[in-house]
Amino acid sequence: MRDQNQAIVRQEGNTNLPSTEYYETAPQIEDEIHLKDYLEVLIRRKLVVLITLILVFSGVAFYTFTLTPLFLSKGTIKASPQGLRVTNFDDISGGMMRSQEFIETQVKMITSERVIRKVIEGENLAQHPFFNPDAAQSGQAARGAQPSGLRAFVVSLKNMIRPTSSPSQASMNEINPALLNIVKTEELINRAKSPLQVNSVRNTQLIEVSYESSDSRFAAFMVNAVMKYFMASLVENKLASQKSADLFLDKQIDELRIKLEQSEKTLNEFARMTGIISLDTRLNLVMSQLEATNAAYSDAVTNRIQIESLYRQTLKEGGGNLPQILADSMLQELKGEYAKLTSEYQDQSVIFKDGYPQMQKLKAKMEDLGQRIEHEEKRVI
Repeated sequence: MRDQNQAIVRQEGNTNLPSTEYYETAPQIEDEIHLKDYLEVLIRRKLVVLITLILVFSGVAFYTFTLTPLFLSKGTIKASPQGLRVTNFDDISGGMMRSQEFIETQVKMITSERVIRKVIEGENLAQHPFFNPDAAQSGQAARGAQPSGLRAFVVSLKNMIRPTSSPSQASMNEINPALLNIVKTEELINRAKSPLQVNSVRNTQLIEVSYESSDSRFAAFMVNAVMKYFMASLVENKLASQKSADLFLDKQIDELRIKLEQSEKTLNEFARMTGIISLDTRLNLVMSQLEATNAAYSDAVTNRIQIESLYRQTLKEGGGNLPQILADSMLQELKGEYAKLTSEYQDQSVIFKDGYPQMQKLKAKMEDLGQRIEHEEKRVI
């Protein structure tokens, strides 16, 4: 039998005879690659694959462990537009801003340079070791403290790459220190504003203030500080508006007084020249207007004194002891409910722990009542 891979070849010379020579044909090669082939390659290159996996895993682990974690702290402020009434006339106060425009204005005010500057100056962030490490390092250098360990190595590398001081900087310090102070202040302001994010919550009157930092305590500290000094700036603006209103009223009253004095002088001169002894009812009307003006002036002064006294009492003792709050029935009811819940919580805490569902429910009710009491106190004030 002839093999299937053999073929008949014509014999040279004997063209009429059948050929007796054979040759083998090449076997057909399959083009399909099986999974087994890949496995064989991996097995043959197992050392390279293992080293590659170790390097990749080590690189990812090193990056993950050396990555600085960032913490995001958030706070919420409620912004309610309220029209300021300078006098009893509606046309003087002007139209009230729309709610959305008012909220956007408050957002811009929170991120304004004025508020950030107050935060930096009020909390002395220029000397804060986390916010301004340069100041802490300069303080250590002034005290003769030298860094050690890894920090000393990093500092030496920085000094090799970039000198700590240059002749141009030294000359700048000597020539114009005031300008250098302004530049440093602007740098601190930009550093404080960079992680700060202020956004308005859609379809609400709430403003969300968030701050991102690698230190969770510093992030919470900055959020509280920004909200604190923003509220203080609002109080200052209200006091400035009231002061401007008082000045405006005083100016108007002085002008009216001068006009009335001139009118009275002219009237008396006319009565003396014409020999009129008694004044008629029309002249009595001028006197009544003068008395009404004096009464309005006295009321304005009294109102200003009351507002200033209320403000000082609020700053000194808080808003809980104000007469308006003590006279409000709703606030008293809310405080009574809060006292009952507090007593019940203390009684239950003897039996149950804080994580018990009933204790958590009581605590949630107390927090809700506390927020309602705070909201009502602000509304009454």
